[in-house]
Amino acid sequence: MHDLLFANQKALSDADFEGYARQIAGLNFDQWKKDLADPKLEQMIKEDEQTAQKFGSNGTPAFYVNGRHLSGAQPFEAFQKLIDEEKVKAEKFLAEKKPAKDKLYDEMIKGFETELKVPPPPPPADFKRREVATKGLAGKGNLKNPKITVVECSDFDCPFCKRGADTVAQIVKEYGDKVAVYFRNYPLPMHKMAEPAHRAGIAAQNQGKFWEMHDLLFADKTKRSDEDFKAYAQQLGLDLVKFERDYNDAATAQRVKDDMAECGKMEVRGAPGFLINGRLMSGAQPIDRFKAVFEEELNGGFEATQKKEKEAAAKGGAPAKAPAPAPTPAPAK
Repeated sequence: MHDLLFANQKALSDADFEGYARQIAGLNFDQWKKDLADPKLEQMIKEDEQTAQKFGSNGTPAFYVNGRHLSGAQPFEAFQKLIDEEKVKAEKFLAEKKPAKDKLYDEMIKGFETELKVPPPPPPADFKRREVATKGLAGKGNLKNPKITVVECSDFDCPFCKRGADTVAQIVKEYGDKVAVYFRNYPLPMHKMAEPAHRAGIAAQNQGKFWEMHDLLFADKTKRSDEDFKAYAQQLGLDLVKFERDYNDAATAQRVKDDMAECGKMEVRGAPGFLINGRLMSGAQPIDRFKAVFEEELNGGFEATQKKEKEAAAKGGAPAKAPAPAPTPAPAK
């Protein structure tokens, strides 16, 4: 079942699951259906998630080689290095402790940590202001005099970007005319069909329909052909001749490249990346962390916080806290 699910990631409906179950030789289909409906499965999944978080896994895939964390889809060599090191340790343990071979791992883990000693989380956004240009970008919200300007570097084929876009939409709804949001195209190299999707977004922007196209492109990553983009354009009531001309225009492709370069200049290293009044927030973070940065910005920014801490220290209060270093963005996966 594991192999079938991975092989058919675009076919994951209840009917698909039943079809896979019927394909598997020796599987009792009636028992499988009964087990699938068991509410205990949901609890099992929650417990797995809690265990992963307990040991520092906040994304997928994550691996543990004799308890040592390996994050992301690493190359074979990364696994090989870790496995070779652990093999030496296991052979030494076996020679010295002489446990039963089939109990080797059980005996080794008695000396392992039972949970990750988690350091305090890094700040949601860094403590650096960048000059972030917005001219020519698709924007929404209060574009005249916002208190907070968000520039999003995003990829239409990145699932984390979709999550980030949903969070930003919620933020805009809650903060109203205090916020302006702008979009920069940042298709990741591993998403081969993302770049054409971004050209379709720019072509729609040229006719005042970027955000409508934005929502359609995020809604279904399987629709990435030229015909799919034309169908979207037609659905939005765009001039199809102009849409196709703009979509295929070399200037549009250059615009995507320019946006990517600008995001890189702003130190964005993965998708999504958000510049909040020039401060970099990396990744699709929970809404509470967005709100923490927004509230800080509405109250004078991190500069005001630092000033208050210094004043308190000068008066003999608690020592001023130095800002935590900005988190290093992880490579996009």
